[in-house]
Amino acid sequence: MAQNIKREDKIDERAREMFDTHPDLQAREKAAGSDYANSGLDQAEAYANDPANASQNIDDVKNRENQYNYQPSETKPRDGRSFRQKVVGFAGSRKGATTGIFGGVGILGIVLSSLFGSFSMFPSLQANSLDTLDSRSTIMDHRFVKWLEKKSSSGDSSGCKVSKYECNMGKMPNKMLSRMSAQGIKPLDADGKEIKVASESGYPDRNPAKYEIPDTLADGGKRTINASELAKEYKRNPELRSAFKKSYSMRYRAWTGKYIKKVFYSKFGLAQTGGLASDDKKLNADNVDDELDKKLDSSSSDLDETAKKAKFHDRFKSLVERSGERIKKSGGSVSLTLGTGYCVLSNLPGFIAGTYRAIQLAQILVLVNDAVLSPAGKIKAGEASSEEVSALGSKLTETVDGKSALDSAILLSAIGVNKNITPNSRYAPGYAAYKNSFVQGTGKLNKATNGACNKIMSPEALVAATAVDASVAAAAGPETLGLSFVAWATLKAVAKVLIGIGAVDAFITIADKSGLINFVADQAFKLTAGFVDNYTEGARGEKLGDALGVGLFSYFSMSGLAGGGGVLKTNQVVAFNQAMDDVENDYRQEAIATLNPFDISSKYTFMGSIVSGLSTSGVLSNNLFTSMSSIGSLLLRTPSSIISPTAGATPEEDAAAAEARCSHASMFDIEDDIAINPAGYPCVGIPAEYLNMSVDEVYKIATEEEGANINKDTGMWDENDSKIADRLADCAEADLESVGGCTIDNKTKAAESLYQYDKQVSDILDGSDDEPLTSSYSGTGAQFRVATFNILHADDPLTWDNRLKDSIATLKDNNIDIAGLQEARPKQQVALKSAEYGADVYDMWPTKPGDGADLDVNPDSVVLWNKTKFEFVSAQQKKIRYDGNRKLNVVKLRYIENGANGPEFYVLNTHDPINKRADSAGGPQDRKDNNDMYAALIKNELNDAPVIFTGDFNSKMTVEASGNKPLDGKRENLSYCILTRDELLWHVSDAQQNKTGECPSERDVRGNNLIDHIFISTSMRASNYGYVRGGKDEDGSDHNMVYSDVEIPSTTGLGATGSVSASGFAWPVNKKWWTSNRSDFLDAHTLISGTFTSPYAIGIAVDISSPPLGSPIYSMLDGIVTRTNLCGLGDGMIIESDTSQGKLQIAYGHGTNPKFKVGDNVKAGQQILSLGKLGCKVDGAHLHIDMALDGKHICPQDVFLAMDGTSINLQEFTRKAAAPCAR
Repeated sequence: MAQNIKREDKIDERAREMFDTHPDLQAREKAAGSDYANSGLDQAEAYANDPANASQNIDDVKNRENQYNYQPSETKPRDGRSFRQKVVGFAGSRKGATTGIFGGVGILGIVLSSLFGSFSMFPSLQANSLDTLDSRSTIMDHRFVKWLEKKSSSGDSSGCKVSKYECNMGKMPNKMLSRMSAQGIKPLDADGKEIKVASESGYPDRNPAKYEIPDTLADGGKRTINASELAKEYKRNPELRSAFKKSYSMRYRAWTGKYIKKVFYSKFGLAQTGGLASDDKKLNADNVDDELDKKLDSSSSDLDETAKKAKFHDRFKSLVERSGERIKKSGGSVSLTLGTGYCVLSNLPGFIAGTYRAIQLAQILVLVNDAVLSPAGKIKAGEASSEEVSALGSKLTETVDGKSALDSAILLSAIGVNKNITPNSRYAPGYAAYKNSFVQGTGKLNKATNGACNKIMSPEALVAATAVDASVAAAAGPETLGLSFVAWATLKAVAKVLIGIGAVDAFITIADKSGLINFVADQAFKLTAGFVDNYTEGARGEKLGDALGVGLFSYFSMSGLAGGGGVLKTNQVVAFNQAMDDVENDYRQEAIATLNPFDISSKYTFMGSIVSGLSTSGVLSNNLFTSMSSIGSLLLRTPSSIISPTAGATPEEDAAAAEARCSHASMFDIEDDIAINPAGYPCVGIPAEYLNMSVDEVYKIATEEEGANINKDTGMWDENDSKIADRLADCAEADLESVGGCTIDNKTKAAESLYQYDKQVSDILDGSDDEPLTSSYSGTGAQFRVATFNILHADDPLTWDNRLKDSIATLKDNNIDIAGLQEARPKQQVALKSAEYGADVYDMWPTKPGDGADLDVNPDSVVLWNKTKFEFVSAQQKKIRYDGNRKLNVVKLRYIENGANGPEFYVLNTHDPINKRADSAGGPQDRKDNNDMYAALIKNELNDAPVIFTGDFNSKMTVEASGNKPLDGKRENLSYCILTRDELLWHVSDAQQNKTGECPSERDVRGNNLIDHIFISTSMRASNYGYVRGGKDEDGSDHNMVYSDVEIPSTTGLGATGSVSASGFAWPVNKKWWTSNRSDFLDAHTLISGTFTSPYAIGIAVDISSPPLGSPIYSMLDGIVTRTNLCGLGDGMIIESDTSQGKLQIAYGHGTNPKFKVGDNVKAGQQILSLGKLGCKVDGAHLHIDMALDGKHICPQDVFLAMDGTSINLQEFTRKAAAPCAR
């Protein structure tokens, strides 16, 4: 294709640069697809139907299709078709050639399916919004290059004398080397020998001296370069970039992992489960209106009048607290104190709008996530049904007054189609409140002080104190406030007291306890309560499109700020937009260089660009007859216009469109030079002049700045007290009162923002940001209900016995199987051993009561379990910091219900102390010490089985809500945060919502913030979280009994599940699949891929796809694990076994959730993996198996046929092994 490209005048300068910079690009494209390129458009269907193209590396597909915002299901089987096959309509399977449903129509079938299929509508909206608005991955792409420069320029670092993090900055992480190697980028030593990466964690002492890189133009398709040339080669060679991006595409990595989940997805409650198309909704034409209305109806957010008032109160208090921190750090500047108070009170409209803005932002983000982005991800994962997609698509094409959602100028602007300035929308969060005439009349901010207040209420307040003083001094007096003179006088009096006694913290206490904060919050609520309800209720047609467009603008703005991006000024927008285009151009070059011209999985290939263009055209028109001219136009376009980075738009038009999207500052009376989008949120980025600062320069500036507080060993900033934390607190919410002070106009500010992105990229490279692989519940483990219950049974001879009966009745009535009880005194423990008090159902440990002085006695807490479901295995105790010999109970149980033999698991139960006095540090310190001990115990001693941890921890999920404050008032010292750190455990409420990471929630799923918690291992699942409201006349206590259903996955394949045959071989999956579908085990393997065992051979393998995703995979023989992570994605395993006939290697491909690591011994029948879909050339969940005996391959099909016998002749099988292996 490329050799026929004419350089027409319409190709813009960036397209010319693409040709000039990469003279071998045409040759690479030719090498990638010459077999098809000369055959014409009629070969596109042949390409899609070719079985060699029906399977692809899933990571590569995810990266190229921007499949984010959806975590594929781990519990249901799939039809095996990729998004590409579904959107084109080719209904084949992974194992054989297919016939497209448009086979009789040829290329027109592809055109029509891409144009009118609902399957392409949502991915098109998602992809175009990413191209237009995704500042986050743009910044991370640029920073990845700077990291590659840093890590490829360093050699021997074994004698590094600086901090641990700084040392590691110059090293290639083992995880990165492993992933590079899996994609054909082989690390070599100085002699040119391949370096085998022994571990996937940590860093090597010495970086590779050379690399072998893929190059289709070189002899053998590869060549060797010096390590110092790697970054330069990456920038000039699109084929090398493509190989890197199979594991490190920032368009994918920017939207997955721990960091973005913590600061964005979890923060706003954005689930990655398919949204309105999630499995539990069973979306169809009959219920789609009801499900959509639930998202649109503001009443469904559970924010009643009390909750909304609380939101106003919390936000105003937070504003005051943050301002107080600035005043303290400034040394108590009088003018800064007065100025802060002035700006807080004078900007009442901004405060009111900002509070409703926060409430409505959460709603609009969930709407666009659940109605567009997450369904698009599910479609691309191949898991969405046609019924789901059709139902949801009908709402986007539904017309009201002749217009559909796809006619919305705001939505079209968000996907880069509308190049003009859009009108202000009522759906912009907070806009209706801000523009209400009554609110405006209560005290509109004086334009003369607008800029000064933006600085006072932002991080700039501390940096430029003298400038702030001058600005405030120049501002008008109390008459500009629009409030009473009494309020102004009160403010001055409070400020005098604050500075006079040197106790700025008193301001918050005085304002809160005097009722001032509540008064301001209540008045603000009253001003707007009548006109901001029903925010998006009932939106259909163009109004729905407006809401979705605003949602997209808000989504990418808030995610960019959460990652550390800065607020752009209007004069910085065009240059940053050019940086986004440069990244886009790189992806285009990579696709052209490495993919077949007719591969439609990328929009950058010849045919992919046509399909993508037609998909967008279909989104715009939704009408066959009005789109036929577009079809003809696109099909007749020359290839040169298709590969042009801005096909159809000049650079000037592209720049003007970017400026138009960021010209809405007047919506909220923000300074005109601040770039604000149609949602009223900032256009986010890093000014282009700072975007490519070196990693070293960023590190030096960020760490040496006063107040940086960055840990030199981990590279992480103090999340409670550091410059970066302050900036995030002030800027990440995009508050109206501070947004203007969050711009970047010097290197110091730029380094602050870039350091956050650098840390994220660094964590991605070394695997720290990877979410842990957790096992799926396969139905063969255990499922039961757990509770934690403080039964409050002080030795009251008149009432304790009756209250104890009520407590036991509460356990039984709610079907509690295991309970951790606190405040169970010795007398109550004696009673619990009798049938009258529950012993007819429950066993208990400790078994003997006492004051705790003896071993195995706890005067405060016990563990109960249903004795028909569990048996006691062992127990121990650990002394905790709390008076009265109180201890942590650690009980190991085994699940035995209905004759089951396991699994085993630990139940921990504790009771942490309260503060003895309000001003005592004893309680906070004791609680922290206790929880540090718990964490170390679980990590180091209880790592052989899952853990369930119940307790009255006397601390909540947030600092503010806890009567017993954590040590130093820091959230990181709460039990909730300590126990969820580093994915050690997760709270059952978070598990139910799939929220991972350190303390990801501020309330539980029921909207409460309690001191009684249940934590479980991250390999476990939870559901049906709830509580029984406490009351001495209800459950016998003044505590809620908190409970949850939990699931423990199977941990072994022994017995019927992974049965071992007479020959000594175990079935790799449940034998029932062999019994019911032998052909699945005996069919030929595809001839487009080969073996993991050495030497590499094509087709001598088998793919088993009948078991559902998540099914256990078992070791076929006793052996030792010699390799994991077969394709660099945490996938698969090779086990080597010593047999009487030689060393047998068996590779298990595409599996997830590895149970063993390299060097571990495994028994035949033990579960080693869960059936998955990760790795090389995989399309749909299945188990790949290949085998080699002393380097000679065996067809696994022969082994399966022989397993019912008493012996297996492996030597014979090596002689008959030849592809295809069908039997």
